[in-house]
Amino acid sequence: MTGEKVFLRAVEKSDAQTLYLWENDPETWQYGTLSAPFSHYQIERYVEKANNDLFATHQLRLMIECKNTYTTIGSADLFAFDSRNSRVGVGLLLQKEFRHQGYGYDALQILMRYCFQRLSIHQMWCNIMEDNEVSIRLFQKAGFQLVGIKKDWQFRNHQWKNELLFQYINKEI
Repeated sequence: MTGEKVFLRAVEKSDAQTLYLWENDPETWQYGTLSAPFSHYQIERYVEKANNDLFATHQLRLMIECKNTYTTIGSADLFAFDSRNSRVGVGLLLQKEFRHQGYGYDALQILMRYCFQRLSIHQMWCNIMEDNEVSIRLFQKAGFQLVGIKKDWQFRNHQWKNELLFQYINKEI
């Protein structure tokens, strides 16, 4: 799965250390639901058991690589796949030094093409914390629409934060 700047590939055993660092970065925790670190063992087991069959596991993690340098710069997740209702959640993580350069947008476009053209998904959705302006702009640029606000959804830094729900509905399905 290739775009203009990046390509997406399956998780490999050699990605375990990178995933360990990303998953255990407290800065990323503020935008997700993780509240405790993962062990090396947990990450290694995850990588070993990774099954790229979205229909079997209802989730799929792909690594984002820069086309020019073959450097792994992030990951893309499809999760909570619901085949009956033809929808899937989407999430992206990019290393800091690769943000604001179009890599995330390119990766999201690849995922959208994959979901809509290859899997015939009707809709993709994502949850974004209200103060994550970079992600909000990214998903809006890709055509995702704000459809809901979960009030006081997450407690971060001693205060309640709203979580925003965005959807992209594939009108062709």
